Amino acid sequence: MMAWDLKERRYFDRILIPATANLFLEDDQGNRFGRIRMLGRGGFLLETSRRFPAAETHAFLIVGEQDDVRRQVHAVQRYTNPDGNVGFEFQALEPDAAVEIGVLIDKYFNAAGAAT
Repeated sequence: MMAWDLKERRYFDRILIPATANLFLEDDQGNRFGRIRMLGRGGFLLETSRRFPAAETHAFLIVGEQDDVRRQVHAVQRYTNPDGNVGFEFQALEPDAAVEIGVLIDKYFNAAGAAT
């Protein structure tokens, strides 16, 4: 038996965000990059056709039309899945942004369930 387990481990649960939540990612000029499909305290999964340079920190706005959210975050692209969705990891999440993201996670946790 190996000394480590090869099973994927995540530091944070990820919550599926329903399309009806109208949770999007934009730049500071209001250009919309796509819909946030999954959200966690460590990052998010974006449904988009857009591609981003890897290993660069990007400034984005998380915009929740239904929840009156407009919060700046900094994130780095970590992967693109087979469906073309792009996974981002938050970088140096500010306290106010962390609280607002936590509120969104709590709101949609019971509605959609955790994705592990």
